[in-house]
Amino acid sequence: MKKLYANSQYTKSVLPAYRSSACGATTVEAILHYYEGRPFSINHLYEQLGTLPIGLFAFQLIRRLRKLLGPCWTIQKVTCRRATELLDVGEPIALKFDRYFTPFFYKKAQYNYHWTVLVAYEYDANGRLQLIVEDLGTKTRESRRQTIDYLHNAHALTFVQITPNNRMLKRHD
Repeated sequence: MKKLYANSQYTKSVLPAYRSSACGATTVEAILHYYEGRPFSINHLYEQLGTLPIGLFAFQLIRRLRKLLGPCWTIQKVTCRRATELLDVGEPIALKFDRYFTPFFYKKAQYNYHWTVLVAYEYDANGRLQLIVEDLGTKTRESRRQTIDYLHNAHALTFVQITPNNRMLKRHD
């Protein structure tokens, strides 16, 4: 996969009131930037996606992003298996951690409620799937890649494909 550039959701260009819940808009911005080759306004995406101070629900991201981008894009929930297939051909995936709105809210996850960009995967020495994500930063650091154990987090994960249908827009090295 070509290098994906992901801002921190706490970057100075993001309005202070949006920063704590801008992970969904920041994820979408990183994926659109990957395909389009130009940055987008995280603040604009935050507003257009209808993000709330508590965050952005997956169904809301899918519905509003479909409306915003139109029929030239595929925006849909996918399985973990399909997500890894898309990663194999260089497609980043929006990855939502949400342990609160599942029957397993009592189980810990890497993030309680957070969007990230899934950029790769690997299997560890024991054959366990490890997800590699851009974590979108914190108040004190930029976004960085982080490895997440799939089995410990599967109960809280939603994978969302955001890809252009026009193969000319797909930027692979």
